[in-house]
Amino acid sequence: RAHELVEKVTSALHDHRISEAGSLVYDFLWNQYTAWYIEASKVQQSETSLKTLVYVFDTCLRLLHPFMPYVTETLWQRLPHHGDALMVAS
Repeated sequence: RAHELVEKVTSALHDHRISEAGSLVYDFLWNQYTAWYIEASKVQQSETSLKTLVYVFDTCLRLLHPFMPYVTETLWQRLPHHGDALMVAS
């Protein structure tokens, strides 16, 4: 689901559909991440589910970074990460 989101947001940004790209991430966070990923992690509490939560949230922060760089950078710095800044993270 997260990989599908990346493809859709990338396509929307490439086609200059900025509002649609932002809406896609917003909808994903509220309707998929909170309703599915977080709820599933409550049932199966494991290191794998925690890594999945962090990976998907990291992906969403990267997608949102062009829209709200200071907020996403602050949140990203609180996650386990590699690199100095979200903007230049691989």
